[in-house]
Amino acid sequence: MENGLKEILVIDLAISLLIVLFYFFPPKELNSIYGYRTKRSTKDQKSWNFAQKHSSQIMIYIPFFVIFSQILMILSGADVQEDFSFIINISISIYIIGFIACFISTESALKKKQENPDEN
Repeated sequence: MENGLKEILVIDLAISLLIVLFYFFPPKELNSIYGYRTKRSTKDQKSWNFAQKHSSQIMIYIPFFVIFSQILMILSGADVQEDFSFIINISISIYIIGFIACFISTESALKKKQENPDEN
């Protein structure tokens, strides 16, 4: 296996594993160490639980987009060793965009839930 491909796979697997762990084992108690932590999500236990579930349901899809884009780049002729930095930068960009989308979606859902607690 090519040298650069090993690093890409290790990075993808590590990030994917963390996301899967948060999906299947979200933090149960409000804490300041790990989990989806914002002012809204730490308002109360109900908001905390909702934020953990909602954010992990979105984040679980991000690695699929990253891996799909990497496969497309490699199939389109990108040389893993020569274009390693390019592939990593695109992958990191997709992760960042995904996490921003997750943040916006979760905060919006939390705001709606906290403003109208009877509707949810």
